[in-house]
Amino acid sequence: MGDKTIEIERLQEIARRLHAGEELHAPSLAEEFGVSERTIQRDLYERLDKTIRAKLEKCERTVWLPSALSDEEQATVAALKTLAANVGEEFARRSNHLLAQLGRSSEKPFYARLGMEKIDAMTRKVALIERAIANHQALTVRYRNAAARTVYPVYIVCFEGLWYLITQGDVASGEDVYRYRLKQLSDIALKNEFFKPIRSIKRAIERAISIYFRPFAPPQTVLLHIAEGAKYYFQTKPLPTQRIIGELDDGSIEIEVQITNEMEIIPIVQYWLPHIRVISPDSIAEKVRQNITAWLEPMKL
Repeated sequence: MGDKTIEIERLQEIARRLHAGEELHAPSLAEEFGVSERTIQRDLYERLDKTIRAKLEKCERTVWLPSALSDEEQATVAALKTLAANVGEEFARRSNHLLAQLGRSSEKPFYARLGMEKIDAMTRKVALIERAIANHQALTVRYRNAAARTVYPVYIVCFEGLWYLITQGDVASGEDVYRYRLKQLSDIALKNEFFKPIRSIKRAIERAISIYFRPFAPPQTVLLHIAEGAKYYFQTKPLPTQRIIGELDDGSIEIEVQITNEMEIIPIVQYWLPHIRVISPDSIAEKVRQNITAWLEPMKL
């Protein structure tokens, strides 16, 4: 095979990869095709067809064809990549491979520190659980090294940066769902047992404020007073069931929240003290007061 034929085939392969949206690194290509890095650079910027070269962009030592996506769409892809990076390196690698097929973008000014639990080491575990959820199939698991048990998985969720497996419980006994930290599950295996998922659990998860939600408990209304210094947070990042019911002359607001468990709202109230106050019900206001008193007790002189 002549040198010219080899060169044409090399250029055809490089052009094919560019059109497929692949990132191409000159050093790697040089090693693959047995030529110098300078030869690859000439391929990219001198020898390729003008219609291809006109679209080439260069970023350090990586080249790609720009995506047909708009600036807004490319920014969305960049933001998704940033979020994926918070889940873990392995998850980010797989996600980036998929997102790369949507288009290439230059460096975008996105950075997120979500404090999210990494799940790199759990990808196989998660894949097995996803299969069980999709097929409505029971699993046997060990939780915190306890004895094996049968569970009926319905959703994998992330609350406050921690990943959980939600499984159906026995409504008749009062256990509507069970919650398991993904990292503390082991010895997961599919069972030859299938079940009918309770569809209302999904709606409950969508409305849940925290992992403490109770899907079949009657909702309870909580009325909160938010000081002006904290209202921006609740206006821009509202709780799932939040409704602003009024703004007072001093710039503060009052909001109404629906909960199914007092622990959905008590940690939030305590976090935002002294900028938040429970107006009603009295039972939750009293529980917050008790918690504050218990916290202050050791500090008394």
